[in-house]
Amino acid sequence: MPVYRSVHLVIQNSTPSALTVESAEVLQGEWKSDQGLTVQGGQIPPQCAASLSCASSALQIGCEGFLRLSSIMGLVQLHWSLPWVGAFSMEREVNRRQFDYSLLLYQESPASPTALVTLSPPRGKG
Repeated sequence: MPVYRSVHLVIQNSTPSALTVESAEVLQGEWKSDQGLTVQGGQIPPQCAASLSCASSALQIGCEGFLRLSSIMGLVQLHWSLPWVGAFSMEREVNRRQFDYSLLLYQESPASPTALVTLSPPRGKG
């Protein structure tokens, strides 16, 4: 079955606390792979990374999903969308007093971007 749109998401946890999956859902497309990040209770240990992928194998259907993570530092929610027509977007809800957030987007093909999200302690805190 061909894949028309796919998103690969890598999350780097550069904090001293584990990030725990509170919820994860694909709104368009389907999960293709994960490292426990689509199951409630899955974790990204401190100073580690984990990834997931979602894909659409249907014409005129893009990829869209969200991931809600928690730690003793606070909550983070990520929402991504790769529509059939249009550009990839990543939205986040994160308290800047609890986390520094950075996004690095790699797009060899606009139909299959890879997003690296790095979460770290806020500057000036350990």
